[in-house]
Amino acid sequence: METFVPLEPVAESTAPLSGSKRIAVTPDGVACVLDTYQVRIYCTDRNDVRVGYFGREGNGPGEFVGPTSIDRAPGGGIGVLDLDRRRLLVFRPTGELLSETDVPGVLILSGPIATSLFGMEMVSRENIEVDFVSGEIMWSRAYPRPAGLTASSCTEDQFGWLGAGYPTPRGGLLFRACRGQFLVWFADRDDDAPAEIALVPTYTRTLPTETEVASYVRGLTRMASGLAPPESDVEEFRNRPRHWHTMPFRFDGRGRTWIATKRDGGAFSYIDVHDGTAYVGTVRVRHSLIGIDIAESVLVVLVDRPLRPDDPEGIPQRGIDWYDIGGLEFATRDGPGL
Repeated sequence: METFVPLEPVAESTAPLSGSKRIAVTPDGVACVLDTYQVRIYCTDRNDVRVGYFGREGNGPGEFVGPTSIDRAPGGGIGVLDLDRRRLLVFRPTGELLSETDVPGVLILSGPIATSLFGMEMVSRENIEVDFVSGEIMWSRAYPRPAGLTASSCTEDQFGWLGAGYPTPRGGLLFRACRGQFLVWFADRDDDAPAEIALVPTYTRTLPTETEVASYVRGLTRMASGLAPPESDVEEFRNRPRHWHTMPFRFDGRGRTWIATKRDGGAFSYIDVHDGTAYVGTVRVRHSLIGIDIAESVLVVLVDRPLRPDDPEGIPQRGIDWYDIGGLEFATRDGPGL
């Protein structure tokens, strides 16, 4: 039977409804999220005091057309990716615009590295490092599936390339593969082969919920200007196993990897913790997890609160919970490591 460490929040705050699942926390504990409906950035502290609510729709300085991602930036700043404009904007949590620059291609963000940002360019499938201020590509590389990950071992996913990697604190890269069945760890991002490929012991094969299927159909219909997708495409999605992990991966001050999972919940959610690719334990947090970020020993979780009878149109309120993980230890696990 799987065990977990239950965590209790040390602070909580409200958050706006949004189509984004991203959250970023500064070194001093200010949490920022995207308000995609109002096209603004919302920042709050652990006392539920609004630090900043800024930005607006447009093509001018500090404005957005389609902000999709938010992440930490150097010096306590907040980086915002406007995918429609292919622009990276950096703000203080109070709203002061620090920089704005073009970024290459269709970029999915993975996480910050010192003064740069890491992500994957969707067309080339290259992982790239981009300077926060100049937008210059400082490094790039594509990662084919390693030889140690065969089609027979990867039962859930037949893609031939690794996707977006997550930069580790020591200069490596960590990938998920086969919809979360495996973790693939490169000790150095320029290595020819991974240092380790590990089976994720908590992985459970699950199919999309009907809510997720409906969301998939709505998304494709919107992209096709109101034309519903073929039923065969819907059935294929319905029978395709879900990714076990949510994005992104995060690292605490001790270099451990925190990976939110899609265990069925509502009242609680679960985050696996790894050291490299070795699984060390699971923590349980309250409510339905949307996204996470970590600043050293502070875990911040973006959640949907439990649905209340007075919630309009059956949409739950969104909130932010802070957890202190500085003293968190896991019991020694029996048996060999991964």
